[in-house]
Amino acid sequence: MQHNWVVFWIVVRSARKLVRYFHRIYLDMGFRHEVYPLEWFCITALTFSFPVEYLTSLVIVLVTFPVARYSSSMQMVLHENFVIDMSLSYLVLLFISLPYFLSTLVYICRKRSHQLAIKHQIS
Repeated sequence: MQHNWVVFWIVVRSARKLVRYFHRIYLDMGFRHEVYPLEWFCITALTFSFPVEYLTSLVIVLVTFPVARYSSSMQMVLHENFVIDMSLSYLVLLFISLPYFLSTLVYICRKRSHQLAIKHQIS
C-alpha cells in the first residue's frame, strides 16, 4: 500500500516542480502580467498542488511508521537496558515540517490573491 502513495507523491511533486519551473521561465523572460491565463494557471496549480503533496507525504509517514516502529534496524541499543527508538524521528520530522508547510502555503495564497487583485485592477 505504501508503494501506491509514494508513486502518487512522486507524480504530484514532479508536476508541481514542472509548473514552478515553467513559471520561473515565464517570469525570467519578462512576461510578468502579460499572459494572464498562463500566470493564473501556474499560480493556481502551485496553490492547490502544494497541500496535496504535503498531505500525501503525511499519509506516507503515517502508513510507514508502524512498519518502522517494529523494525529492528530502527532500534539503537546503547546499553543492555537502554534502547533508543529511532522510528520516533519520523514523527519529530513530521512536526518540524509543519511550520514550513504553513508559512509556504500562506505565501503562495498571498501571491495568488495579489495576482488576482492585479488582474482586477487591470480590468
